[in-house]
Amino acid sequence: MDRDLEWARGRHDAWQQAIRERDEVALGALGRVLQGMAAHTEQERLTAREVEVLQLCANGKRTEAVGEALGISRETVKSHLRHVTAKLRAKSQTEAVAIAWRRCLID
Repeated sequence: MDRDLEWARGRHDAWQQAIRERDEVALGALGRVLQGMAAHTEQERLTAREVEVLQLCANGKRTEAVGEALGISRETVKSHLRHVTAKLRAKSQTEAVAIAWRRCLID
C-alpha cells in the first residue's frame, strides 16, 4: 500500500513539474509575441491622413478623386500611399488595403 501511495505521489509530482515547465515555455513564447507586436505597432502606426487616404482608396476612389475629396494634390496622395504601403509592409496598394481592413484600421 505504501509503495502505491509513493508511486502515486511521484506521478503527481512529475505531472506538476511538467505543467510548470509547460506554463513557463508558454509564457515565454507569449512574451516574445507581445514584444514583436508592440514593435510592429510602433513601426506601423498610420497618421490620421494616411488612414483617410487609404479609406477612400478602399472605397474605390482613384488618386485624383482622393486628392479632390481631401483638398490635396495627386502627388501628396501618392506619397501617403507609399508611406502606408511601407508601414504595413505591403507589396501593393491592394495588399495595404487588405492588411488595414484585417487590422480594423479602415472600414
